[in-house]
Amino acid sequence: MLWNMETNFKWICVNIVVHVIIGTVFLLVGALRVYTYQVTNTHHVGVESGILYWHFVDVVWLFLFGAVYFWGGQGKGE
Repeated sequence: MLWNMETNFKWICVNIVVHVIIGTVFLLVGALRVYTYQVTNTHHVGVESGILYWHFVDVVWLFLFGAVYFWGGQGKGE
């Protein structure tokens, strides 16, 4: 299969949606566990993992947008 621009764009969109769904599920489950008092001072790793995952995805997006902004305009007379 030849990877053209359309195929690459579709793969990136699907990948983004999958990661957003995973992060949303993590956060919803964590919020549900907090709401039902299942999180204590010693039993909170699941909630923290969801929060760390969401922040990691945020940092990746910041670098991705920065790279597209910086290198995206190269060679177009800008």
